[in-house]
Amino acid sequence: MKNPIKFLLAAAFILVFTLSLKAADVKEPNHAYDVAERFSTLETLEAGDVVILSETKIDEKIASEALKVDEKDVKDAMKELNVNDASELSEVQNDNPNNKNINLNINEKSSIQNPAQKIINKLNEKDSEIKTSTGKDKLLAAKAAIVKTTIIQNDPNIIGVVSSNPSFIMGYGSELKDTASVPIALIGRVPVKVSLENGIINVGDPLTSSTKKGYAAKSLSSGRIIGYAMEDYNERSNSERILVFVQPGTNNMQPQSAFFSKVNGSVVIKVG
Repeated sequence: MKNPIKFLLAAAFILVFTLSLKAADVKEPNHAYDVAERFSTLETLEAGDVVILSETKIDEKIASEALKVDEKDVKDAMKELNVNDASELSEVQNDNPNNKNINLNINEKSSIQNPAQKIINKLNEKDSEIKTSTGKDKLLAAKAAIVKTTIIQNDPNIIGVVSSNPSFIMGYGSELKDTASVPIALIGRVPVKVSLENGIINVGDPLTSSTKKGYAAKSLSSGRIIGYAMEDYNERSNSERILVFVQPGTNNMQPQSAFFSKVNGSVVIKVG
């Protein structure tokens, strides 16, 4: 080797460069330190989308698993009880007018039961381990929450933001047919899509939904908010996303200094 010193220097440079890239790769996914939960959605969502809770529902498959009966029994019972969604089974009453032609004896112990009787029995069946829990409780717990992007200003149903990379995910999502589940940040530091619909955004400004689908904007009045800006946003900004401290709640029009301050160029969240 003609020049071992140059070779070692080149090798050292390559090693440092590689390690810096790896460090950057590790750092980027940790940009958002948020706690999220998986929710079902019927539309395509992107990271940073502001979402609302649109409905809760459950399909026959999940109902059958929750009640430990055949899916066919659930479907047949729904026809007999005249309900359109398996979630409605939890609301079935023995004196329901729609059930007048069905013998719904919840104490029925015969081996031959029609699907409606079987479902009613399961709904009222006590859990062997959790004595205060019933089949109805399990069915209600199996309901899937469906989210969709916001399309109006100050939407009162804001629940969170689609997370790019949550640090902790609660729950396991839904198995609802024709749906996908996405992590929705409920609290923490999250990149959020923003617009200038209500003017420039400064650090500490409360943010709400805008008329631009899935985007946030500065909140100008009391009402539901998604959280507080941790970065400025104006016409010169290079990205449509800014870091936001997601904390869904109500804007009480306090000044931004009540929540944030800048120390040596860094944003500090005030606690207490």
